[in-house]
This record gives sequence, structure tokens and C-alpha cells, in this order.
Amino acid sequence: TLTPNHPQQIQSPVTWEIYDSTNTILPGFPTGTSTLNHTFLSSGPYKIILKAESNYGCIGYDSCIIEVYDLPPPPITPNAPVQWCEGDLPNATLLVTPTIATGQITWYSDPGLTNVVSTNSSYVPPSSINGVGSYTYYVTQTNTITGCESNPDIVTYQIDALPSPPVTIDTSACYGTTIPDLTANGDPGNTITWYGGTQFVGNTFSTGETNDGTYT
Repeated sequence: TLTPNHPQQIQSPVTWEIYDSTNTILPGFPTGTSTLNHTFLSSGPYKIILKAESNYGCIGYDSCIIEVYDLPPPPITPNAPVQWCEGDLPNATLLVTPTIATGQITWYSDPGLTNVVSTNSSYVPPSSINGVGSYTYYVTQTNTITGCESNPDIVTYQIDALPSPPVTIDTSACYGTTIPDLTANGDPGNTITWYGGTQFVGNTFSTGETNDGTYT
């Protein structure tokens, strides 16, 4: 927004003109308004000319150059959500990569980009956020030379619920007979892991025990 100095001494409205780098006047100009509000759609230098007439009939001109910079691109973010299990402390660092040498990373916890949580390339969510669900952060990159901040990109981390314990059946055998395999069944898509003297993955586990006794 541009406003003339000493508006009480000039007639309103004043006349504004904006020219691009090829000295071509922009569409919609000249225009007569007391203040100039304009959104530039492309980067580059622009010349703004103000024509004003005083209360005494004198006409004057003034001009200035405005440099409009491109927004930097957002930083490079993970392609997939970062995940860990319910009850675990965050075991992964959220990491983004600047795409320009002068890029300053900023993490926000809200889409309105008002609550800054970090200004580093990496961020570890606080341990107080531990409920099952998906959590979103918004990351921007600011060109420290121009001061322009990129549009945000999204980084998501997900806390997954623990699966239900597998269903197992106690078994027994008489001394001298074949020891039956132990079995366990879990929810579809889950992997069964047995722990004991050795670790084994699968629904069926052969104990290899031959002596009498109780084994867990």
C-alpha cells in the first residue's frame, strides 16, 4: 500500500501508474485512488509514478522503484508419514532439507503459520504428544536475503495403536512322547514372534524340549 505525503495539501484522488521492467504500463492503470493497493503477479522491478494536483492547481510527479521477489520453493519433506508405536517415545527425527543455500527452515504446528515450534532443519515432537493418531506440522523456507517465505509443505507423523496380544493354547505331553508344536494366532497381517532361549518368527513354534518340566 502506498499513500501520498501531505494528503491535506493535494486533491483526491491522485493518479497512479505502474510500469514493468520493459517500461510497459500494467493493465488497469492509470487509476485514480487516494491510496495504491496492488498485488503483483510476477517478480521483477516495477516503477510507480504518482501524479498529484495541489489545492492551488499545481501538478507534481513523484516515482519510486519496487523490487518484487519470487517466493522460494518449500523445503524437501519426507514422502511418507514418520511412524512409531503407541507408548514409545518419539524414536525418529522429522527432517527436511532446504532447497536454497540461503534457506531458513521454520516449523509450525498450525496451518495458519502462527505457532513456531522450531527453526532447525530437524525436529523431534515432544513426548507429551503420545496418543494414537496422525499429527501434522507445516514447514516453510525463508530466503534470508530477500526475506520472502515459501508456501508451507506438510510433514506428518503417526502413532500407531498396539495390536492385540496373540491367542495361544497351553499344551502338554507325556514323557517319552512327541512334544507337540506350540501355536499362536494373531490379527490378520500381524507377525507372531516367539521369545525364549531363541527367537522365532511364525505361528508355529517347535520347542525341541525332551525333559520333563514346565516351560514358558
